[in-house]
Amino acid sequence: MNFTPSVKKWDDPQTPQSNMNTSEDYRDIVVLHASDLYLVAAEAYMLMGQNDKCIAKINDVRNRAHAAPITTLAAYDPGYTHGTLQMVDLVLDERARELYAEGQRFMDLRRTHQLVKYNVAYNNYITSVAEMSNGAGEIKWYRPIPTTELSSNTSPDMKQNPGY
Repeated sequence: MNFTPSVKKWDDPQTPQSNMNTSEDYRDIVVLHASDLYLVAAEAYMLMGQNDKCIAKINDVRNRAHAAPITTLAAYDPGYTHGTLQMVDLVLDERARELYAEGQRFMDLRRTHQLVKYNVAYNNYITSVAEMSNGAGEIKWYRPIPTTELSSNTSPDMKQNPGY
């Protein structure tokens, strides 16, 4: 029997247990976190090669969470290895912690061109770049368009995403 981990990030302690399986939850819907904006700024600084400013923005988020600040990339210990640690790994790690269970990980990995690297390193079903490519060597950067969508679209320009 497979068990999926339970995510209690959105549980509301004010909602009575009798209402947990109903739609009687009147909390605000989170659209954007201030911490996400700090992490976007950190990524922008990383892309400009301003690692000190990148780390400062990450530390702003970590300070709010009462986590120990990071002084340098060399001092950062992620607890995993998949080659040489780079600044992009630090940014992605902080985004993964801060935005856990919000469905942004795939886009973060794709946007930073780390999708293949992380899949080969951590996905038990993918062991090489070739397994994320089609016969022509095109990497599957995008998800496939469902067959029903392709067949119902009459445009001659409609094509499946590369890699599928």
